[in-house]
Amino acid sequence: MNNLKIFKIFFITICISVISSFLFCDITWRNYLVKTGVIIPHSLPYYGILHVPETSPIKGSQGSLGADFSQVYYSAKALNHGDSAYNPKNSEFKDRLNRKPNYPPLTNWLYIALSKLPYHNAVEIHNFGTLFLFFFITAYIMKQFGLLNYILKIYILYILLYFYTPIGFTHFERGQFELYSASSFLLIFACIFYQKKSGFIYALISGFLGSLKWTSFPFLGTFSVFGFMGTKSLKRLQFIFVLCTILSSILMFMHQMQEYLPSLILYEFNATKSTGVTFTHFMPKILAKGIQVICAFVIILLMLYFEKKSKVNMFPSISLPFALAMAIQGICYGTITYEYRVVSI
Repeated sequence: MNNLKIFKIFFITICISVISSFLFCDITWRNYLVKTGVIIPHSLPYYGILHVPETSPIKGSQGSLGADFSQVYYSAKALNHGDSAYNPKNSEFKDRLNRKPNYPPLTNWLYIALSKLPYHNAVEIHNFGTLFLFFFITAYIMKQFGLLNYILKIYILYILLYFYTPIGFTHFERGQFELYSASSFLLIFACIFYQKKSGFIYALISGFLGSLKWTSFPFLGTFSVFGFMGTKSLKRLQFIFVLCTILSSILMFMHQMQEYLPSLILYEFNATKSTGVTFTHFMPKILAKGIQVICAFVIILLMLYFEKKSKVNMFPSISLPFALAMAIQGICYGTITYEYRVVSI
């Protein structure tokens, strides 16, 4: 079965599945309304709706949504007024839901311009801006590889999965940042096959986008090592370039990193309860944090062994299943990790 036929089957399956589910829910909603005369929400995100108080342009509303985006919005607003992003003295810049801000300094700084807008406008620009960025990067890469004929079908898949599945809808409702991770993953994967020197630009942008959402690090780290070990030419340095970009984003904000560290410790190491799709539900925490590295190390050793034995470069052919495995394991790495992270896959 060739790749074109596999793609057609995948495309048709996803379209039928999502549309059928949407129609079933819609018909069920209409039938319930007729039977009971009670209007219930037509569709809900996976975790329900979380309002951000005092942010809606509609009087009497509990507030706009985008609860995760609001952490960055108010941290950026604090920076813009010379206050601390993580421990602001002014209560106006504190998290509206009484959480410790949990996004890296680079993200907060980049969102300063957006924080000058009213909240409801800023969350709208963030949600659609990150989606359009992902659409643009997808189209650009597909054009480089001569695959632009498939772009319409790819966009249809993106729209169906993002707006018409519970996990995609939850990502949108929370104003999450996983589309930065998705763009980063797409770019680093393209480095495998892109032969030109500008592949280093792919690596630079991949590392930069990954630095905006630290949950992308387990994937980017293991895949970069895999790419370095599996590539024989100077192109292997592209994968080290990704890691150097990430490291630079940390070193640039060392003072703020000290303020950010308590949030990382709180959510990752001192969390009293494992939440979401995490290995810590059934593994000791040390093993849960190391299982991905162990798996990646074993696979890389096996690849190098069989390449030496057969004299065949196995790296390109196993890169996709390896990437999928690392992306899935990367989601399960955290102690508190939510289902909407699947959007990055």
